[in-house]
Amino acid sequence: FHRVYYSPPIWDKSMSGQWMHLASVFDPASRHVSHYANGKRVASQEIVDEYLIEQLRIGNGEIGNWGQPFRETPWFAIRNLNGRIDELAILNSALGDEEIETLYQDSQAGRR
Repeated sequence: FHRVYYSPPIWDKSMSGQWMHLASVFDPASRHVSHYANGKRVASQEIVDEYLIEQLRIGNGEIGNWGQPFRETPWFAIRNLNGRIDELAILNSALGDEEIETLYQDSQAGRR
């Protein structure tokens, strides 16, 4: 019982070696999942009744890689992160667009 929420591609070769801020928000109250890149929303999908859960619980997982895909099709191949994760946060409430933008801007303070 799972649902994959996609976003359009956000990375290309010209971005190699650059730091990026990525965020995903699962919000059952508004019934949406949203993805962000560098503080800007790049995708949002409705959580349909079939996949609505009031409380999200995260079980076993891998940070940065998909080692065990659930499908045996070429377009759903194993994905590997070739880079580093600088910081990971899992929050107990959904953030909005402005809060994600603020997190991104605050993260830039030491990079300028």
